[in-house]
Amino acid sequence: SINEPNTKELKSTSIKIGKTAIQLIHLGQIEDATNLLILATQLNPNEEILWQGLADAQIKSNKNKEAIKSLNNAIKLNPTNANLYLTKSSIYMNSENPKNAIKYIKQSLSIDNNNERGYFQLGNTEIMLKNYDLALIAFRKAIKINPKFWQSINNEGLIYFELNESLKAIKRF
Repeated sequence: SINEPNTKELKSTSIKIGKTAIQLIHLGQIEDATNLLILATQLNPNEEILWQGLADAQIKSNKNKEAIKSLNNAIKLNPTNANLYLTKSSIYMNSENPKNAIKYIKQSLSIDNNNERGYFQLGNTEIMLKNYDLALIAFRKAIKINPKFWQSINNEGLIYFELNESLKAIKRF
């Protein structure tokens, strides 16, 4: 008789495959990692971390449309994971679609409004749209959450420099 694997075995195997694939991502073996993660998501389509890993591999190989689909699958499984929305916004920022990026950053911040990275990303996106006042507000929120967040402090200075407010810029730097 043929031994059919049960659901528990498939889930366990998918997690092991996923962990191996994530190690491969760190080693730069993106194509192998992607193939393993596709297999893992087929074995266990209800595991958010596998979809997240697949999206990461797809982003690293510039397969942004596929990465968005993988992130959407992860979001369906866990709509309250703020980082999934931030990752999605990064894809839109990198493909120079700041309006979509802002939509997902705001969705992320509505889940976790104490996320300095989210405000930093919002500030950078507002800069892309030349909304310098909104960018300053976002960077200030990031700095309020983490006073040592030097990237936000630096970007605040860059905005003042852009606005020809040299003294304010120098103070920030």
